[in-house]
Amino acid sequence: ITSGRHLPEAWRDNFITNDFRGNRINRFTMTEDGSGYAVRKQADLLSSTHVAFRPVDVKMGPDGAIYIADWYNPIIQHGEVDFRDPRRDQVQGRIWRITAKDRPLVERPRLVGASNQALLDALTAPERWTRDHAKQILVNRGKEKVLSSLKAWVVGLDANDARFERNRLEALWLCQGLDAVEPDLLATVLKSSDPHVRAGAMRVLFYWLPQVPEHMSHLTSGVRDAHARVRLEAVRALGQAGSREAAALALEVLDQ
Repeated sequence: ITSGRHLPEAWRDNFITNDFRGNRINRFTMTEDGSGYAVRKQADLLSSTHVAFRPVDVKMGPDGAIYIADWYNPIIQHGEVDFRDPRRDQVQGRIWRITAKDRPLVERPRLVGASNQALLDALTAPERWTRDHAKQILVNRGKEKVLSSLKAWVVGLDANDARFERNRLEALWLCQGLDAVEPDLLATVLKSSDPHVRAGAMRVLFYWLPQVPEHMSHLTSGVRDAHARVRLEAVRALGQAGSREAAALALEVLDQ
């Protein structure tokens, strides 16, 4: 899924996937559709008439560019063609970097060895690569070294920031990665004005159910939410709850 400032806006939040049989890389745009999404195929990101072009992996890089791992082999079968067939290329491979013309690349973030505060601030970056790697480093440091900094960071978030609600969700995801159950933060994020953030928080609740005393109250609100994806996540969590209260709530929802 593409993200970041380097790509034009129309190319952000696109799905990029490999078609190694067709020697091409597909691109899809996404729109909301009830509790899920609908995708529409767009022009290929890259295609080739070269039979050895075999894209097998695609990733966003720290500079905001799209990187393609090209297996580079004219043969893609396993048992159908002899493993000693001389056409098999067992030496070469290629990596492609795709950039947007006339747009600056993103400066690579310095995350390894950075302070907790710098890594937490990186959670606000538009690039998912930066957010994911910052979270991973913080998780590796452990909650004993991170949790107090995280709590202070959440308190200091700017409520006027356009990404305020999403930043609190990033904090909740980090708590999940640290295996640090924070019922108060969860309750706050579940009340977000952004339904996507509420849905993300409801999914966290799915994993924290036994450790959140007020989980039935949250689930009750969730199954009555105005947004279909929040309701879906709440129903999914109800199945995990597995209690008589959950069954009664499920029946109530069915009656409605």
